[in-house]
Amino acid sequence: MHLREGSQRFMDTHNADFERMDVKMIEEALVSEYFENGEDSLYRVYEVRAD
Repeated sequence: MHLREGSQRFMDTHNADFERMDVKMIEEALVSEYFENGEDSLYRVYEVRAD
């Protein structure tokens, strides 16, 4: 998923909640000028496990 600053803060704030639900970040990379206005994006890949 590509995240803007506000979404990054949301995901970081709720990281412990996500881990309790077996959702874990497995990869992260900065993508320069991803959005139309030239704004950078933080690209994150999450693994979701359902038992």
